[in-house]
Amino acid sequence: MSSSLMEVARAAHEENEMLVQYMARELKEKPKTHKATVFQEHRVSNIVDRVQENSRQLKKLYEDPEHILDEELDGMSEGNIFNTFYDKVRELKEYHRKHTGNAVYEKPDVEREFQTEPSVNFTGEEGYGRYLDLHALFTRFINLPGMTRTDYVGYLKSFDKLHKLPVSAKSTQYFEYVKDLLAYMLEYNARAQPLQDVSKPLQAMEKLFETKWAQGKVAGWTKEGDGDEDDLITFDFSSYASASDLEKLGMDALKTALQAHGLKCGGTLQQRAERLWAVKGKRLSEVDPKLRAKKAQAGGIAAGLAKPDSYKKELAYMEEKVSRLGEILRDQIEATVLHVQKKQASTLAEIEADIEELERDELPPVGMDEEDDDDDDEEIYNPKDVPLDWDGKPIPYWLYKLHGLNIEYKCEICGDFSYYGPRNFERHFYEWRHSQGMRKLGLPNTKHFLHVTSIEDAKALFEKLKKNEAEVAFNAANEEEYEDEDGNVFNRKTYEDLKRQGLI
Repeated sequence: MSSSLMEVARAAHEENEMLVQYMARELKEKPKTHKATVFQEHRVSNIVDRVQENSRQLKKLYEDPEHILDEELDGMSEGNIFNTFYDKVRELKEYHRKHTGNAVYEKPDVEREFQTEPSVNFTGEEGYGRYLDLHALFTRFINLPGMTRTDYVGYLKSFDKLHKLPVSAKSTQYFEYVKDLLAYMLEYNARAQPLQDVSKPLQAMEKLFETKWAQGKVAGWTKEGDGDEDDLITFDFSSYASASDLEKLGMDALKTALQAHGLKCGGTLQQRAERLWAVKGKRLSEVDPKLRAKKAQAGGIAAGLAKPDSYKKELAYMEEKVSRLGEILRDQIEATVLHVQKKQASTLAEIEADIEELERDELPPVGMDEEDDDDDDEEIYNPKDVPLDWDGKPIPYWLYKLHGLNIEYKCEICGDFSYYGPRNFERHFYEWRHSQGMRKLGLPNTKHFLHVTSIEDAKALFEKLKKNEAEVAFNAANEEEYEDEDGNVFNRKTYEDLKRQGLI
């Protein structure tokens, strides 16, 4: 005897109800670490998948194309209800008497099934979904023909802005790179944020992309004038008057520029500069085939440009998708940049300590502080607006008075900025704000201007200092002494006048 459709539907509804109750209990618990948060989201995601699967089965069952469910309902409602009930009981007893070894239906234990730790794997660099691990893709990117060399941090800041790359550098290898980058971002989002549904924003992006592509307005793939942007020389020659000026770029820069346009990149510095100068003002289709690299002619960059519009459209669509996923994963990307910069500035001991902390699962969830203390939300009573101490509480009022923090000093040179307390006032004359104010006035910030806060006083003092300096300055005409043959001493001006008159 097989279970009736009514019993199958009842069991599915019962399981869905238990799953929803367990999911509510699960979401009430606030994980203390990021790892626990990710695992909780995966458990909830698995529960949602089970509920959706049961709901699909129920929908299929209620459609009832063979009308079996209708027959069961009619059989239950026709005739004497009690006779129908006892006939069903006798049928069940007879079935279990004949099949004593069959397992009895037990209520599903959803808590035991879903409370186990989900099977989700992260690399060491990903930190249980905190950061992205793009080292392999970064290595592939910098080795693509025609791509500008950059460091890992620079790559992380711009890897999702593919529309800024020149179309001439988008070869078939680049197509495979974008395809793998997109696959990684989708797979990473499923592991790091299982409850975030990216299908809807991606569907909206796809509709917008179709409209933009039909209008030729997709970023990085727009067409201007009569020619195709794919066929343009993207190097900027405006700053160079001849091939000899290009030699100042150096061997590596010239090689990169030549590779970006599918040209031969070998030879001396002079040969590379002349080869690049030879394509000035031309389109790629107009370049002498002798200047093209064999790889570009056979299947490299030029072959990528020669692909049909369907190929270009697929590549542009993947680029737009990567850009949209970059917006969704913006928090993780920014956290990855900070994490990499911190590692670059850390010692080996500090890096090992961070790894141990991550393995012990002591890091809080993303977006939360180390300690979620309720005391931080309490309003601090501070009626006299006393400065706060290091613990966030007002300092004692007697200490506030002792240091003279109730006395306000204003400095016009600093833009009428207020300084509280004589110590802060004295210190500000050596700080950047006062120095910048003096520099804007064209005055030197020397010890002569100490305690001068008025602009008018500072200018008057500066004029007085210049006048005093002029007075005490050495005057050669009046202070240099000369002696004649008779031993008479004159200053230089008097001596020259008498000598000119022939009196000495």
